[in-house]
Amino acid sequence: MQAVDFMGQYLDWKRLISSTLSKEIMNEAVPEGAKGIVLAGMGGSGIVSDIVYEMLKQAVNVPLTIVKDFELPRWARKGWVVIGISYSGNTMETIEVIRKALNRGCFVSAVTSGGKLAELMIREGYPLIKIPGGRAPRSSLPALLTGVLRLLEMLSVERRLSEYVEKAMYILDDEKFIEMWSEKLVKHLSSKIPVWVVNQKYYPLALRAKDEFNENSKTLSLINVYPESAHNDIVGWERWFGPVASVVFREEKDEILAYIAKYMQEQGVIAEEILLEKATSPDAYLKNVLLWSQIVGVASVKTAINRGINPAETRSILDYKEFIKKLRSK
Repeated sequence: MQAVDFMGQYLDWKRLISSTLSKEIMNEAVPEGAKGIVLAGMGGSGIVSDIVYEMLKQAVNVPLTIVKDFELPRWARKGWVVIGISYSGNTMETIEVIRKALNRGCFVSAVTSGGKLAELMIREGYPLIKIPGGRAPRSSLPALLTGVLRLLEMLSVERRLSEYVEKAMYILDDEKFIEMWSEKLVKHLSSKIPVWVVNQKYYPLALRAKDEFNENSKTLSLINVYPESAHNDIVGWERWFGPVASVVFREEKDEILAYIAKYMQEQGVIAEEILLEKATSPDAYLKNVLLWSQIVGVASVKTAINRGINPAETRSILDYKEFIKKLRSK
């Protein structure tokens, strides 16, 4: 795929959200009294779990947990809901977790573009949202996220999730802002190892940024999450070396991250502070995450183009998947 065509997958997010909001939920059903919810997914699909967790952890009354592995926690049994998130529908880890959930009597559902996961949901008669195929999983974040939020709304976890998405998607209309900040990040991070600095609330945004620069730009990338990083990572900045540049995402009154940004600059680190809109509700949080996920995605593709690299290609991931297939077939 040409880099210009790949960039297009990051510039049509609003359309992708709108399309997913209108998708039919196949085999729509609601279990009685869910004891808790497991969100299972890997890579560009799995990041959705992190966003949903931080978005809803203070808004829902049932436990939410994340699985990025082959194993389903032992306590996830009948009465629990397990949602499989896999863009391709063929992610081995996610399919195995869903099969284990079925064997234990869990209520399952999925968001995918097809593959074995879709076949499994259709065969077993569980809820499924099929999203458009033919894209990279990481560029399909808005569709995967919208699909999962719609399933959670169906499950009555939170009744206004579709409304939140509809409000949030209009933040992506500001093309000039997106272009300005993506260019600014490209220049700031040129020939540098990016270090994304956040609080726990915005860990999913930092993870998304790291993954985008890993996969699209083929660049090593790191995360500092405060206050936890104040008990370890912060010491590394005392005698740091190497070509690094930090990006600090913080809401205006986050005094801890303001202190960290100032501290980094005092240590000679090239730091870019990005002030986020204050988010005291799930929809406001969703706006911040969607907008800045798109911006870092566009910046990572531009960085790849500047380096003469194909942003769409992820050879190492494909090699790993082949290795896992052989390993699991032994």
